[in-house]
Amino acid sequence: MTTWITHSTDDISEPVKKKIKHIYKGDNWGFINYEYLGMTFIALTPEQVLNFSHTAYQSYEKNSENTLSYTNIVGIADLTIDFLMYAYIHNFNKELCAETFAFFDKNIPYEASFYQHRVIIRLHKALFDNDTEKVDFYTRLLEEDNFTFCLQNVPITKKDSSHAH
Repeated sequence: MTTWITHSTDDISEPVKKKIKHIYKGDNWGFINYEYLGMTFIALTPEQVLNFSHTAYQSYEKNSENTLSYTNIVGIADLTIDFLMYAYIHNFNKELCAETFAFFDKNIPYEASFYQHRVIIRLHKALFDNDTEKVDFYTRLLEEDNFTFCLQNVPITKKDSSHAH
């Protein structure tokens, strides 16, 4: 958690970093794999994050059980958000995020239970598009529901309150 907050891997020992890099092998992933991978992104290099996320998306799409498992859908949806948070922190360009946006649109159902995921994904699309109006809109939605965990790195613009009624 400290690593995510500080954006520094200084507190992670080299043996732990090595273990993280070797955890994800094979192509039969599930909820726990997606959750653990998302948590460990911060300890990985951008190249490793891109590689692991690509591998996770491919594994998800190959395994038809995933689309039938609500838990696995939640796991992979969370992973896409973790990826985009990492991408934003590390100044990825929009092209490096294209696979994640496309994967999410194709694989995450349009259901109320995934609404918060959709709002967070839309926030990141707006960030990568430099659309401050949409960033402000999605930020306000997330703040109202106390989803501040995903806003720690988002620039918040303050509205001029002199016109308030």
